[in-house]
Amino acid sequence: MITFTSVFVVINIFFLAVGALLYIYAAKNGIDVSQLATRDYLYPEIALNHLAIVPAIIFMMGLTAATFATTDSALTALTTSFCVDFLNFNKRKIQMIQLLSKA
Repeated sequence: MITFTSVFVVINIFFLAVGALLYIYAAKNGIDVSQLATRDYLYPEIALNHLAIVPAIIFMMGLTAATFATTDSALTALTTSFCVDFLNFNKRKIQMIQLLSKA
């Protein structure tokens, strides 16, 4: 438990540092954060408009990879819900266990 907590704290500090570094980079390179629609657009603004093509591609691939985990979790939940609620997988399993126990 303590190991998980310490790793979790270190990872959170790392992500906070990355966010701070984005703002430091923006300040040093004259990127006006107030001109963006929201502050959430700072990351794609830097990645797409202020870096060379290779770092921009790597940044956007990282952003895409981060969204896959969220999408995967949502699809798993939807699939499980559909199978249990509409296809009655849970009831079939119980019926199969009952049939096998009688044999």
